[in-house]
Amino acid sequence: MDAESQLRRLRKNVEEQSQEIARLTSELGQQSRLVKLLDENLQQTSQQTFALEYRLSNLEHERETNQRSTRMAFESLGARVTELGIEVAELPTAKEMKDTWRQLEQSVTSLEHQLRQDMDGRLEALNVELKGLGGRHEDVHSGLRKDAGEIRQDLDGCRQDIASLLRHLWGDELPARAVCLDERLDKPQVPACQQMQEQMEPRTLQTPTEPTTLQCQNQYRAAPAGTAGVPLVPRLKQAEDRLSAMDGSRKADYENLLQRLELKADSEEMTKCLATKSDISHTHDRLISADGSATFAL
Repeated sequence: MDAESQLRRLRKNVEEQSQEIARLTSELGQQSRLVKLLDENLQQTSQQTFALEYRLSNLEHERETNQRSTRMAFESLGARVTELGIEVAELPTAKEMKDTWRQLEQSVTSLEHQLRQDMDGRLEALNVELKGLGGRHEDVHSGLRKDAGEIRQDLDGCRQDIASLLRHLWGDELPARAVCLDERLDKPQVPACQQMQEQMEPRTLQTPTEPTTLQCQNQYRAAPAGTAGVPLVPRLKQAEDRLSAMDGSRKADYENLLQRLELKADSEEMTKCLATKSDISHTHDRLISADGSATFAL
């Protein structure tokens, strides 16, 4: 009995020990799995730590680089601020700027006033001179008309002198060529515009008739006989000199008139430019600073 009870007790203890061993074995398997997980976590942690250390070293390097660049930027900024302070200290004050602009505006206003007065005076003088030129122009025209009458008289005298010379040279028997020449001289000169008008008018065909020698001789016989001894060449030369002198005088008057007209045109143009210029007090022709202390005219 005792041996069986002990055997049962031993079997029971063996079963309990086997159960305990099985439990411990299962716990050991769980612990080994946990150890493997811990190893994996430790490896991941070591890798992350290495990555973090590498990133930390990069950030440290970047921080040093940024510190150097920031220090250099602050140094250059400080130097520039110092230069700007010196330049600002050298700038004129607001009062000096106001005084300068006031003097400039006064100078511009006085200059415009003087320019207007000068141009008005010159314009008045030009108007007076133009009026005088108008009177002189009328006098010149009247003198030209008078000289034209005298030239016509001289031309008539020259024709009479030519007729007397021809009659004195040829007598009563004049050649047909000389007679026709004298006939052309006796004809009145037709203006060029009238000649063009006559050429444009329709004409009827007529048979041309030449003057006969007898008609020309009768015309020369009708000339006054007292003009045969009058010198012809001096009178022609005198008429030519008078014509050249009149031509030079007319050319000089014409050039003087052109110069004065150009001066008047320049004066009128300057007056128009001054009239279109706005006054400095207009707001659309100036820039005003934010504080209203300075005005910039355009």
